[in-house]
Amino acid sequence: MKLILSTWIPGRPKTKGSLDFQPGAKCTCCSRCEAYKPGGRAVENVAGSSRWRQLVAYQAGREMAGKEPIEGPVIVVAVFYLPALDVCAGRVGDDDKLARNLLDALQDAGVYADDVQVRDLLAFKRSAPGSGHDPGLDLRVLVP
Repeated sequence: MKLILSTWIPGRPKTKGSLDFQPGAKCTCCSRCEAYKPGGRAVENVAGSSRWRQLVAYQAGREMAGKEPIEGPVIVVAVFYLPALDVCAGRVGDDDKLARNLLDALQDAGVYADDVQVRDLLAFKRSAPGSGHDPGLDLRVLVP
């Protein structure tokens, strides 16, 4: 195996939430109209989710500067260090949603062309204070 990317990303890891639809403005043609004007949009329902994804993509992109995207299978190893209160209260989200946000960010960063290339994914959640780490993500990307 060859290590392609190894980095620490500080901050509070966020899950990729579901998308909620926010309709456009309410129609004002008459007082009885219940319609909405066109122009609605889909928004993430997890606060900070898109910002975390951008941060991960930025850091991974810096690490990949000057390198071509990986073309074949990829192995991703991620350890998410989370605030203790989140871990104890069960408010950290699912492993799969943490991983979804990460894999999308790696695609955004140009680490690989499509997250379908991820052959193996090892994702762990740990309590940051219990491990001696600040909240963040310890990330490794390898090729077999």
